[in-house]
Amino acid sequence: MNLELKNGTIRELFDNETTIAPHNFLRDVLYIEKVRMSKLKRTYNGFLLEAKNLIQIDLPIVGEFGDFCLVNTQRLVVILLPQLRVVGHRFLAVNRNLPSIDLPELVEAGGSFLAYNRGLVSVSLPKLAKVGRDFLLYGGSLTTISLPELVEAGETCFGYNKTFVEVSLPKLAQVGTNFISFNSSLKRIDLPELRIAKRGFLSTATNLEEINLPNLEYAGFGFIGAFAVSSPYEQEVIRGQEFVKRVKGLNFPKLTVLCPGSLLTTEGVEVEVKMGSLERVGKYRLESSEMKDVYTTKELRDLENKRKYKYPIAGSL
Repeated sequence: MNLELKNGTIRELFDNETTIAPHNFLRDVLYIEKVRMSKLKRTYNGFLLEAKNLIQIDLPIVGEFGDFCLVNTQRLVVILLPQLRVVGHRFLAVNRNLPSIDLPELVEAGGSFLAYNRGLVSVSLPKLAKVGRDFLLYGGSLTTISLPELVEAGETCFGYNKTFVEVSLPKLAQVGTNFISFNSSLKRIDLPELRIAKRGFLSTATNLEEINLPNLEYAGFGFIGAFAVSSPYEQEVIRGQEFVKRVKGLNFPKLTVLCPGSLLTTEGVEVEVKMGSLERVGKYRLESSEMKDVYTTKELRDLENKRKYKYPIAGSL
């Protein structure tokens, strides 16, 4: 391991020996600005955690990071991890000056990956297939996001990103609760493979104009912001009638189950919804006379009111 001294303190680390970094390796180092470890293949938890003066990291063959690695490295701007495939929880979280991220081989990431990185303007993750909760929460100044291989995402991903305009996730099939919530600039969402949308999906997307969910089969409670939501971070309350004001129409041809409290069923917003396959509202199976190709949100609201007194309210995803 070679250490370069500047003004009596260690500024640069060049390591051509270490292959596995143990727990808390280089944690809380205060002065190191550059790290290059040419033979490192794997790190355990806490690698370079709180390395607050780190500017550049170069790990050409590392394939896996543990939890809490490269967290709160506030000056980090250059990341060279060309072979990285798997990262644990909170990887690269809370790095306010990080402008971009390019991880060409990353396949799986734990929770809070890239969360609270307010300086982000570019993200390239072409092979990412699975990510945990809080991915890109408060994700900076991104306007578009494209993840061509993402199949599974946890809850509260993409939340509180006021600059998002368009999201493209062509293979996404499974998401957690409150997915893409509190994104006031989002205009289009295209999820052609999504089959189950859980509670709070797309809540508070106040400028949404186009929704493409052609294979959606199940919509959970508050699917597209049908209830009042309070944001503890921004002290704002957004009511149901203010949600999705600009949507020109909703088309869910394969939706069969709709939970109560979904699809804008709050007075004040009236939109036509194409749902030719709808069979149930919660646990309530529709009668043949109630089945149709197009519903207004008022009709859905009336249907919910009619049913909720006849049957107990079902649990929701």
